[in-house]
Amino acid sequence: MQNAVTVASIEAKIAEEEYLTPASIPHMTIAVLKLKNGFAVVGTSAPADPANFSADLGRRFARADAIRQIWPLEGYLLREQLAGAEG
Repeated sequence: MQNAVTVASIEAKIAEEEYLTPASIPHMTIAVLKLKNGFAVVGTSAPADPANFSADLGRRFARADAIRQIWPLEGYLLREQLAGAEG
């Protein structure tokens, strides 16, 4: 077992992803990442100026926001596993 959280280890835990655009805020993108254990993480993105909206960039930035939220969760899980192995 590698004692580190990596981009690859996070990507491997993603089971499904869905992207939504609210009708009331058509320049906002919401990414919902469902992990293999059933946990869901939500990321969002929206440009300051709606004229700058790009669906592709919105998806990329919203997904990146969701991934950023997974890092501390995975870090905590790894620390728990290491603590269990130590004692």
